[in-house]
Order: sequence, then C-alpha cells, then structure tokens
Amino acid sequence: MQRPAAPASLVLCAIVALTIVIVPDRATAQAAPTPAPLFASHEPLAFTLHADFDEFRSNRDDTIPHAGRLVMQGGAEPGIPLKLWVRGNFRRQKSNCAFPPIRLDFDKDDPDLGVFAGQNRIKLVVRCRDNDTYEQYVIKEYLAYRLYGLLTDESFRVRLAHVTYADTSGKRKPETSWAFMIEDDDDMAERIGGEVMDLPQIDPRAYDPQQTTLMSVFQYMVGNTDMSSMMLHNVVAVQANGRYLSIPYDFDWTGLVSARYATPDPKVGVRNVRERVYRGVCRDEVDYAAVYGRFLEVQPEIEALIASLPLDKGNAERARDYIEDFYKIISDERRARREIEERCRHASD
Repeated sequence: MQRPAAPASLVLCAIVALTIVIVPDRATAQAAPTPAPLFASHEPLAFTLHADFDEFRSNRDDTIPHAGRLVMQGGAEPGIPLKLWVRGNFRRQKSNCAFPPIRLDFDKDDPDLGVFAGQNRIKLVVRCRDNDTYEQYVIKEYLAYRLYGLLTDESFRVRLAHVTYADTSGKRKPETSWAFMIEDDDDMAERIGGEVMDLPQIDPRAYDPQQTTLMSVFQYMVGNTDMSSMMLHNVVAVQANGRYLSIPYDFDWTGLVSARYATPDPKVGVRNVRERVYRGVCRDEVDYAAVYGRFLEVQPEIEALIASLPLDKGNAERARDYIEDFYKIISDERRARREIEERCRHASD
C-alpha cells in the first residue's frame, strides 16, 4: 500500500521539530473495516512451521528469505507454502537471542490460506532463548498488547499461537513453544480508518492530545520508557479522520515483562525497568480524569485476561501485582497528579 505524502506543515515539523502542526478539524469517522480473519478472534492457534531452522538461527541476514511451509494443527499436508525472514534489532543479534524473531511472508493471492486469508507479511514474536523463562516473557509481552487493545481499538491486534518448529535439516529436534502474531502496520491503519504516515520524526504536539495521553499513561502502566512518539521509536504515526495518532508496539523492555536483558535508558533516571516514569508530553487541553476513567472501566477485564493466559503462577501474580500498583496510583487524585500529571515533559525536552 502506498503511504500518503505528509502535509507540508507536518514535514516541516518532522525536520526541525519546532512548530506546532495545525491538525485539520475532526472529520466524520467512516465505518472501519472489520479485522482480517486472523485477528478477528483471540482463540489461540496451533500450527507447525517446517523450515531449515538450523540455517535460520545461524544466518541472521534479514535480507535472505528462508523457504518453509505452515501446517495447521489437524490440517492437511503439505500445508501453506511461505517464506520466513529474520527480523528485529536487539533480538536479532546472536549475542542476545538464540532464536531471532520471524516474519512470515505469505502469498496474499493464495486461495488456500484459510485463517491467514488476506495476510502478506506478519511479525511472529518467538521466545528469545530455549527455556521456560523466555517463553513467559513472550506471553507477558502479548499481555501488554492485549491490555492496550482493551483500552482502545486504535491499537495493534495480536493472536497467540502454540507453534512447533520442525527443522527440515534434521539437525534439530522439533520444539514447541508459545508465540504471537502482530497485525501489519498498514492493515491496522486501514482498520481504524487511517493511513500510516512515513516520517522521520514528528512534533509530539501534532498528535491528538487525548489519544496520545491515553497511550502515554498506558506506557506508564506497563513501565515502558523504550519508546518515543517524536522519534517514532516503537510507535507508528497514523493519520485517521483528521487526527494524528501514536500507536505503540514492542513491549519486551517493559516493567510488566521484566526481561533479564532489559535495562532502562540512563537518561530516564531509574535503576530498573520496573520503576515507573511518566514520559507523556504536557498538554493543557487533556482531560486526565477521562483518561483514568477509561482505565478503571476495563480493570475487571484486565484481571480476567491475566487469569486466562498460560502464565505460570509466579508470573501471573507478578503481572497482577504490577498492574494493581498502577491502579492504586490513578485511584488516588493526589498521587496521580504528583506522579503522572506533574511529571509530563515539554515537547522540547
């Protein structure tokens, strides 16, 4: 899909990041498309990927496709032909992860894709190392995506999967673990009635104030400072119905996941990723009470979601406790003002 050219004012803001972009008046929202079959359900999938995983793990060149096929549990052989690509940055490096993240590349015109109908290239988040601890990280990162999805449809959809990796080279035994798939950027934007803005950076004051504050408070909830709406780091900018939206992704460095390899940016001033720091931009027009109210509305759903996931007892309890600490803050007017509202950053910070 060809991405739209940025308005002149937004391009200027992207280059120098000095002036406020005048956002067009809110347009009448059109009915957004329903999710593709893959992301229309949260029921976990089960399938086997057949590929030379010995080569895939060894050669981390993200420009080389690896031939493979996908067979659904109970599905007929030979399954769906596809290509696998190594992707990612930190997790692609051998020194950090034994198993790099995967991009599944389907033939979009294949009439036999089944639940993958309409899909082309999908991110598959896999466990970084071959042990239960790293598998739990995957499930907790999936949880972070689902938490934001409970708050707003202006978010990436995800689908949990129990995946068996069958090595066609014969050098590795089949391995099965939890993974999850992430909706494509352009598909997400189209679903919410918008288009991805292809920009190097953007003045954070260009974003819809209420939406981007909701996103920033969510990042505070999950303990994420590994993001920047201005520099578009782990954030996708979308233009939808006369608004500029910041849609977050990539949550493995959050306090909620608390991965062994995750360390905070020294500039943030905390000792570990579980210490929360609010990084939202100051916006006078924001109704914080409405933002907190939205979190309170979904609190029962969050508790039910955590209980439904294949987390072990310890990880489920730590996730629940971490989220409960956030709710104690936003339920106390003074603490919320002191720890969130008064900690906002000016756009030039």
